[in-house]
Amino acid sequence: MIESKLFNNLKFKLVLSGAMISLALCAGVFYLQHLIFTNSANLYTRTVRNQALYGEFTQVKHSLTQSLLTFTGVHAIFHDSNQSFEYGEESFFKIKLFSYFDSGHNVKMATYVFYYKGLYGVFFAVLMNLFSFIILFIFYKKSKSSILLELDLQRRAESVNTLKWISKQVSHDLASPLSAINNLIYAAKFDSEQLDLFKAITKRISDISRDLLRQGEDFSSEETSNVSELATIFIPKLLNEKIIEFSNDVKIEYEIINKSSSLIALNSIEVLRVLSNLINNAYEASSEKKMITVKIFEDEKYFNLSVKDAGKGIPPDVLKKLNIESFNYGKKGSGLGIYGARKILEKVGGKIVIKSDLNIGTEVLVSIPFMIN
Repeated sequence: MIESKLFNNLKFKLVLSGAMISLALCAGVFYLQHLIFTNSANLYTRTVRNQALYGEFTQVKHSLTQSLLTFTGVHAIFHDSNQSFEYGEESFFKIKLFSYFDSGHNVKMATYVFYYKGLYGVFFAVLMNLFSFIILFIFYKKSKSSILLELDLQRRAESVNTLKWISKQVSHDLASPLSAINNLIYAAKFDSEQLDLFKAITKRISDISRDLLRQGEDFSSEETSNVSELATIFIPKLLNEKIIEFSNDVKIEYEIINKSSSLIALNSIEVLRVLSNLINNAYEASSEKKMITVKIFEDEKYFNLSVKDAGKGIPPDVLKKLNIESFNYGKKGSGLGIYGARKILEKVGGKIVIKSDLNIGTEVLVSIPFMIN
């Protein structure tokens, strides 16, 4: 609605500007044409006047016929001798001039009417108007692009403000339930292994909550995480949680190959969130008692997370739509898994590759670049 009003307003201004420019160009071209022909007519008039003063009317006739090289017609009336000469054809455009016996222009000698065609002016007027309309059209396109860009930036700013508010609200709303869950865990009688697992789960939720609050306060902030800590502490804890969570339905196997203590430009919470979403997607795509394979490894440039399932696979046409926010395939949810992972990775130069074969399974490979020292 806003775009339509802005574009209509722009079109109205450009049409009005175009009409005014067109009128100005036409008036200017025809005025310039008139000046050029008037100058030529003056030259012929001075020549004929001098010839008529000496009674050389044969020369007068010759000069008047010569004027037809420039004009379509000419009509000359000499008042003292009552002679009149008319050559060529009349036309709509004409120039009327006078010659005098004296320099003070007191005694009129002759009246001249020179006729000319205005087609040259019409041609140049059309040409100039066409050129101006091309310029206006280019200006309209550029202005339209600028308006669209401005509206897009405005919408993005509004979206960021909305996300900030949502992040703060979600973080705030999670605080009380988390506190209650923690109290129940400590009050309940669990063995040490179960207690550690529940603590890890609630801590991760708490970390996510704090991360949401941080993003709500500053969406441009950047943090890093240590690959060694991820591979030896955080990721194994997450994978053990998932093994217990999905133990009744699927089997999860994982391999972690850690060679360095390099830094990556994502904090551990974001890395774990991406990995957790990928495992959840694999679980939802897997049939009962099937295997999910997780592999954590490094190459020269990237810290890689690979999640592979043995589900039904994803059709090629659906693969293209997985980058669309809120798009789901064969599951219930917000549709933010792959989309959210890609958005997180894009800001640090990471990438996500999805390979899928129908009735065989899907593998998702996430690559997070190392920080350059």
